[in-house]
Amino acid sequence: AMPDLVLYTGCTIALEAVSPTTGLAVAGVKVLNATLYAEPVEGRTYSIGADTAEGLLGGDYDAAVVVDDATGIEVAVLWGSWPPHVYADKLAALGKHYTTARPAMIAVERNNHGHAVLQRLTQGAEGLKPYTSDRIYRHLDYDERTKKQLPRPGWPTDTVTKPILETGLERLLAE
Repeated sequence: AMPDLVLYTGCTIALEAVSPTTGLAVAGVKVLNATLYAEPVEGRTYSIGADTAEGLLGGDYDAAVVVDDATGIEVAVLWGSWPPHVYADKLAALGKHYTTARPAMIAVERNNHGHAVLQRLTQGAEGLKPYTSDRIYRHLDYDERTKKQLPRPGWPTDTVTKPILETGLERLLAE
């Protein structure tokens, strides 16, 4: 059994999962270390930015933030240290919880263990369906072989994309 998903106000919420065999909602799937500041609002869309830990002993943690796309306000956070497949399942559960107008967009940093998280989200696992394909962020990467920009799941943090990310964040904070 997984621990509770705690609403900021102190209430406990059980997320629902979809049964891989019947396709019906199954109550009781709960997410560890998630804090909800606000429940999803019908008709709104949400996005999840997910950073994966490097997996080093005593290293950093997995962390994700859910924002309301219309307001930019943070509505939930997920923080902890898990194997990549467990973190992916928690992200998918959180994404499903914040599905109203359409499934929440999940953007995973693909460096280090992010590849394993993305693989679980895009391919699923025995008994688990993949997360909604068009709601996993895809970055346009230049492909040397085809000489075209091709979409690849996840956000690559490197010397080119990090300043773009930082500038965008500065702009959002200034607004």
